[in-house]
Amino acid sequence: MALGQGPVNVVASDPQIRQVVATDTAFGFRMLGQLSRNAPDKNVFFSPFGISNSLTVVLNGIGGDARRDVAAALGVGTMTPEQINRANGLLLPALAKADPKVQVFVANALWAGKDTAFTSSFEDLSLRFYGARIEALDFDSPDAADTINAWVKDSTRGKIDHVVSTADLSGMTAVLTNAVYFQGTWQHKFTKAATQPGPFTLETGGMKTLPLMAQVETFLYLDAPEFQAVSLPYGGGRWSFYVVLPKAGHDLNEFVGGLNADAWEGWTRKMKPTLLKLTLPRFKVDYQATLNPALTASGMASVFRSGADFTPMGLQGSFLSAVVHKAVLGVDEDGTVAAAATAVFGFAGGGGPPPNYDHHARGSPVLLRHTRQCNGGGAVRGRDPRPELARMRLPNSRKRRTGFTDAPLHGEVFSCLVKPGKRKKVASGSP
Repeated sequence: MALGQGPVNVVASDPQIRQVVATDTAFGFRMLGQLSRNAPDKNVFFSPFGISNSLTVVLNGIGGDARRDVAAALGVGTMTPEQINRANGLLLPALAKADPKVQVFVANALWAGKDTAFTSSFEDLSLRFYGARIEALDFDSPDAADTINAWVKDSTRGKIDHVVSTADLSGMTAVLTNAVYFQGTWQHKFTKAATQPGPFTLETGGMKTLPLMAQVETFLYLDAPEFQAVSLPYGGGRWSFYVVLPKAGHDLNEFVGGLNADAWEGWTRKMKPTLLKLTLPRFKVDYQATLNPALTASGMASVFRSGADFTPMGLQGSFLSAVVHKAVLGVDEDGTVAAAATAVFGFAGGGGPPPNYDHHARGSPVLLRHTRQCNGGGAVRGRDPRPELARMRLPNSRKRRTGFTDAPLHGEVFSCLVKPGKRKKVASGSP
């Protein structure tokens, strides 16, 4: 299991930002559990922050029971709309400035169908607090999907080039898109010459050869009865990549089922600087899924039904047709590149079926989680069912008794989780 994080001290003292960050983190763990249960034999890799940021924009455009349910699912039901918008409006630019050696980019866009006009208040809130691009398109034209996909490609720096098709847009009144991009260079890079093929023991007892990066360095480390965890910092140390590995005899499915924000906060506070001989696979992961089942299970069923109140947005008689998500991740000797795109479809009926992405992911088996140690919020999370990395070890640890202050509030940015399951063929060049 790997995760990442870093502190955004510019906003650390603001209680409303801390609350939004905490609710984002909790939302991410709930989504991880839902997506894992919905596809127990599939990989999962996603951006909690991208999804929650998309739904927070939507929150400004809905009323009645639908708004109550979305706010509760996001965990912001006790906050006023003004508090939610203000906190997000401060948080987004703070992420980009947290570390000059790490690139973080978050973007939103609103696309209105030719017969749709957003209310001026919804447009104003979307632009002022979320920096949303707002544009009218003819969804019946192939150019509409091309325009949206070009925006996604540009916003993810070319890592994701397609999130909608012309068929997806049929019958839609509006589409909201969100993009998240992360690029971080290790504070302690792995030497490429040191990367060597190495054996991994599978859950079945078989062996698999993977490209293994290795180095000896001091990292924050925790050796708990059920798992090991290590933090690999990026750049100036405000962001980190966390690797969490359940120990032999502890089922990864059960471990994932027990994950929550409070436990994670407690673990990070216990990590100590430790000299490690660290071995980490080089790998890539990509993922896509329709999030309707997971969001419905989280209490948002009302927004997917006719009768939801979208009049604050300007969409009379509409409801959400689908929320789809794509995410990609690459980890190598230099660092990490990750990106995610979310599309929220508003539907008025009379069109084709809603977009549907079957759960799909490919790449290497590892549980990853990127978070920012920022008193900050979350961005991407995942699970890969192949068991190879479930046997990854952090050998020859030698603890250094050095001073360590309690870690601040953490929220994930990108995560990937590995769960045991049916073995899949790994593409050539992938671990």
